[in-house]
Amino acid sequence: MSGAENGGGAAPVGSGRHIVRAGQDIGSIAHRNGFFWETVWQHPDNAELRRVRKNPNVLRPGDRIAIPERRVEYRSAATEQKHRFRVKGVPAKIRLQVLEADTPRADTEYVFNLDGVDREGRTDGEGWIELSIPPDAQRGLIYLDGDPDPTYELDLGGLDPIDDPRGVQQRLKNLGYECEPTGRIDDETRDALKAFRRDNDLEDKPGLDDAVRLKLEDLHGS
Repeated sequence: MSGAENGGGAAPVGSGRHIVRAGQDIGSIAHRNGFFWETVWQHPDNAELRRVRKNPNVLRPGDRIAIPERRVEYRSAATEQKHRFRVKGVPAKIRLQVLEADTPRADTEYVFNLDGVDREGRTDGEGWIELSIPPDAQRGLIYLDGDPDPTYELDLGGLDPIDDPRGVQQRLKNLGYECEPTGRIDDETRDALKAFRRDNDLEDKPGLDDAVRLKLEDLHGS
């Protein structure tokens, strides 16, 4: 077994006081520290991170993030009156397409269980589900047409890079393959990769290669 198949890929990058843990992305880190994700992502001290990672949702555990100093903004308001202040830009978006044998499942009832809270709805005419979610959401379960068992189990934390085995496993799992993100290419992962190759007309051979990674990124959207 090659080191590329079972190893961790490139080393962590970046500088700053926050060290990324598994399941974190810029959105969840910014939310926890009281910032919009763009504020943290565009911080000058995160230039190397942006150059290497390119996607704020794809970080590697051990990456270092520079967090800006918080600034206090004061607004005047009359006393003995009610005032409403709205926080802009906090929710994140999730958008996914429900397919069956490559055919969109249009107008299908679903329950989206987000970290234990159910949301009900129907897919649109092309099988898409689009929802606003908290930036620090971790897990989603999708139930279709009243099925008591989830059709999809989603890891909603930050994705590891595609050159990391765990990043490959996360994407396989989110696409519906039996594959836990352990960081090791075990028998379950090999079976998932074989099925993924078969389903996408890729060359039938063991292990990972660029063709698998490119197709995973294309289908997963990141």
